[in-house]
Amino acid sequence: MLILPSNSMSLMISGSFREGKSSSQRWTLVRPSMDIDDFLYLFHGSDSVKVDLNRLENEVRDKDRELSEAQAKIKALKLSERLREKAVEELTEELSKVEEKLKLIESLLEHKNLEIKEINDEKKASMAAQFAAHATQKDDDKPPIEDILAPLEAELKLARQEITKLQDDNKALDRLTKSKDAALVVAERTVQSVLAKTSMWMIYRTKIKS
Repeated sequence: MLILPSNSMSLMISGSFREGKSSSQRWTLVRPSMDIDDFLYLFHGSDSVKVDLNRLENEVRDKDRELSEAQAKIKALKLSERLREKAVEELTEELSKVEEKLKLIESLLEHKNLEIKEINDEKKASMAAQFAAHATQKDDDKPPIEDILAPLEAELKLARQEITKLQDDNKALDRLTKSKDAALVVAERTVQSVLAKTSMWMIYRTKIKS
């Protein structure tokens, strides 16, 4: 049973009296007025309504907390994704620099190979000319064999030095190539990881929206 407040209902009474006539009275009933406090008083007076209101308030607080946690996770995922994208960009720049160095080394090696080939061709031509010149001379006019071998040995020594330097350059190229391959493997793994994290984040965001 609901109990109405005493001030929720009012009556207005008006009367008119005329001389020489019997008095008459007129009662007018005014519709009860109820403010928000009375309305809440009526509903809060019921235990079942209180229970429902408390349950709804708890659910709203839980949803707000879940929403805050989800927003924090999304923010963290976005930050992690930006960091990974930056790392991929930096790694890509490093790979580009390594490729440029490799191209430069390959060009230098090709140039060295051409120079060595020209030197060898010149030496062969010089040796052939020397042997031809000595063959036409008389035995008494021939110079000692040491005089012939000395310049050839010096040239051979220079050629061996050039070959050693070329081998060192080839070893350096092999090391750079291996470093490039390793960097490419790391970059590929990083990209795959970023794609996987992005996919998980998209799925998580879709679940949150639904």
